[in-house]
Amino acid sequence: MRVGAIIFDFDGVIVDSEPVHAAALRECLRAEGLELTDEEYASRYLGLCDRDIIEGVYRSAGRRLGAGDLASLMARKRILIEEAIAQGACVPYEASGALLREAARVGPAAICSGAMRHEIDAVLRRLGLEGVVQVITSAEETAKSKPDPAPYLLTVERLGVPARACVAIEDTAHGISSAKVAGLAAVGVCHSMRREELEAAGADLVAASTADLTVQGLLALIEARTP
Repeated sequence: MRVGAIIFDFDGVIVDSEPVHAAALRECLRAEGLELTDEEYASRYLGLCDRDIIEGVYRSAGRRLGAGDLASLMARKRILIEEAIAQGACVPYEASGALLREAARVGPAAICSGAMRHEIDAVLRRLGLEGVVQVITSAEETAKSKPDPAPYLLTVERLGVPARACVAIEDTAHGISSAKVAGLAAVGVCHSMRREELEAAGADLVAASTADLTVQGLLALIEARTP
């Protein structure tokens, strides 16, 4: 009998979209006279929500970010991402889609992401995955985003499953930290970061990609920590 739930991060786990988000943020910030390099994005901001990234870039530059400025940047970024999604720029990890379908077929499955809900829904529709999972938690639903545990705490509450009986699949150290602090098991996939970085963040297991994961293996990880 299944003992828990499998929870998927979205960007970098289901779709190879981290570079797309970085490019959109870079364009928005450059219009304000701010730079966001690939190296800076990867080392400081990978796995954070748009709000936290924009605030971080402004803070690093010693610039004040007003509420109106943030709203304007978020709106512009939304347009750019919607255009990118429509053009097919967010390429799926094929194994992830199959794993997501199988996880949802045999029991509770969810998405817990720092992406905005409209982005998640648009990509899922394009990939034919709309309505597959039981719960979707997106960036705008919690006051704090990953690496804070709030997104995962809300997700397991919605699922009605104890955190200790859930496993998260993540591609970033921030995501691993969020899941672990919330009490979940965490599996890292090396889609965006190196094995050593995911292990250092506390991952219970690290795989090269979602192609190396199975629902049975994920459930075994849960069962091993469930009384």
